[in-house]
Amino acid sequence: MPRKNNLKGAGPGRPTGSQNELNKTVQECILDAFHSEEIGGVNGLIEWGKQMGNREAFYKLVSRLIPIAEADKRINGKKRQ
Repeated sequence: MPRKNNLKGAGPGRPTGSQNELNKTVQECILDAFHSEEIGGVNGLIEWGKQMGNREAFYKLVSRLIPIAEADKRINGKKRQ
């Protein structure tokens, strides 16, 4: 027997494309840590990625952070020489 939804009057939920507040807060904390002197920002990330033991983790991280369409545009949008 199918189960019926008993939630009458439930709202429409989060608007399409809006970010979950917890995810947004965690993302802001990670960005703050990244830009701190202790982590080293972009230079610190580059140095971490250069270490052979971290390369696989670095590429996995990059692949999850860059949206597929954006990555495709960056790769295919540049003229190759």
